[in-house]
Amino acid sequence: MRRLSICMIALAVLASCRGAGSARLADVPAQAALGAVTLGLEAEAWRNQMPGPGGPGANDQGLLLTVRVKRIEGAVFASDVRADSAWVVQGSETWATALAEHSRDPAGRAIEAGAAGGPRWEPKSTVDVVVSIRDGSGQRALVASRKVEIVSAQ
Repeated sequence: MRRLSICMIALAVLASCRGAGSARLADVPAQAALGAVTLGLEAEAWRNQMPGPGGPGANDQGLLLTVRVKRIEGAVFASDVRADSAWVVQGSETWATALAEHSRDPAGRAIEAGAAGGPRWEPKSTVDVVVSIRDGSGQRALVASRKVEIVSAQ
């Protein structure tokens, strides 16, 4: 049920960004403010193309994404701050996904989250990643990481 709610939030946020299509996502800055915190983003995208029992590509579940929202300056993250959704853009295609939190720096300086099951875009190609971060009061910030190379685990 929680995953469905997160997906619905991601779709609602995407709809709010859709006014100018992908051009709106292209305008998202590399740093943004959320309350008293300035945020930045690091992103990694990869495909698991390791051979498995089913032969070449058996482990390929599509694009895998890991994002790290980092405090650039200001206060530390409050415990209610969440990286809740992401858009991964390659050319005219966009993958909208909910994020699952993987870890949180105990000192409040970073949040790591991820998603799996994305498109099967080619390794060594690049994507732009936009992440939505929300706090407990509902305030939202969008931050981007540009030209992230898709890595292949082989």
